[in-house]
Amino acid sequence: MKELAESGDIWTTIAPGSQARAQRFLTRDVGSGEVISNIVTCREAYGALNGGWTSLVDSMGTVFGRQLYPNQTAALAKAKLFADLPVAYQYLTGVSASATDIFKQTLTINAIGQAMHSMSAATGAGNVDVYAQTRADIQTERTYGSIASNAMKWVPLLNIVLTVLFYALFPVLFPLFLMPKTGPIALKGYVTGFFYLAAWGPLFVILHMMLMYKGAADMTAATGANGLSLASFTGMADVNSDIGLLAGYLIASVPFLAGGVAKGALAISHQATSYLNPSQNAAEEAAREASTGNVALGNTSFENSSVMTRQFAQGTIAPSFTYGAQQNRACRSAIPSCRRRLF
Repeated sequence: MKELAESGDIWTTIAPGSQARAQRFLTRDVGSGEVISNIVTCREAYGALNGGWTSLVDSMGTVFGRQLYPNQTAALAKAKLFADLPVAYQYLTGVSASATDIFKQTLTINAIGQAMHSMSAATGAGNVDVYAQTRADIQTERTYGSIASNAMKWVPLLNIVLTVLFYALFPVLFPLFLMPKTGPIALKGYVTGFFYLAAWGPLFVILHMMLMYKGAADMTAATGANGLSLASFTGMADVNSDIGLLAGYLIASVPFLAGGVAKGALAISHQATSYLNPSQNAAEEAAREASTGNVALGNTSFENSSVMTRQFAQGTIAPSFTYGAQQNRACRSAIPSCRRRLF
């Protein structure tokens, strides 16, 4: 298991397959879609799967290439992906590998990971501190993810709107600039506004550079000397996820950072608390649940109505159990006075 977990080429490590073990081998016909099941040895299965890598990697390269390079044709997008992937992988991990090897290693890791999760039994952790930390991490990640998805859409649009607005207001503000008292102040604010908007682009570049350096350092630490392996895949995926979420969240901070650049460092300090609010709120809520023992998970409330409900002097000390089919009960009174009052 140690050799398997640290291998930089798992598919080669597990070769050639056992001759003493056998399992079902499913083959899908491309034309009809019919699935054929055969019992083959592990060695035969390894040979059959080994012959399908070329077509599988080629088809996946086409799919992912169109996703990453939507403006290119399918062939050019796949070629660009296969050319850029080894460069990015070597930069982030410090290990050289071809695009085909990277695809094979990733697919093998995913297959082994899915098999492990499907066969493992969930033991569950009883430590309340583990619950609090996990809940805080998950809530923070979801919050950052929601903010990041919105920021990547609306922040560039906000920059365009503000830029057009500043240009459009010039004929209206120009007479104000000619006033002896208010003119210099208004002109200074107008020029500062353009400087504020012009700072957005460099801030994007600076933040991108910082996150790329951090991503490369964390990725190198997660992979070690073996590159992409079963032991390092989870750490690499976590690093990519964290860097992506942080990058998207920092996009929402660009307007505030640009304001600090235009007005001074003290303007940024006032926004420092808001940057960390999602993480602080998640940690506080998780710690409150863990400390008080009031844990609420998976509760759903939908279309609840309560109209003119009154309760008075009700008490029940004995349990009540009702079994059987549906029952309907109407009030009947044998006392004439009670009957007259009821009806």
